[in-house]
Amino acid sequence: MAQDRVKFTFDEIRSRNGTTFDGNWQTLGAALTRNVRILKIINDSNRDCDISFDGGTTQHDIAHDGSFVLYDMQANSNTDSRAVMATGTQISIRAPAGAGTGLIYAVCGGLEP
Repeated sequence: MAQDRVKFTFDEIRSRNGTTFDGNWQTLGAALTRNVRILKIINDSNRDCDISFDGGTTQHDIAHDGSFVLYDMQANSNTDSRAVMATGTQISIRAPAGAGTGLIYAVCGGLEP
């Protein structure tokens, strides 16, 4: 019996320019349009950034300047696992106002529907 294959693909990269930092929550691209199994947030700015996964209501994590954060919902799991970041999740970031430089990126991937 042939093994079923699944195709893993990545979304177009999401980004926000550090020059827009004003101390308020700002979206990091559009809300997720599908379930995501892996997410990497890259902070290539000169500011530490708070991270929110509910549109900026709650601070869930922090990405220090020059670092990245990896969320792997499928680590050590099989393809049947239901651990995902749900469709509609809005990633938001917040950093202090000032002379911010660089970009914040979000790289998202998941199985094709």
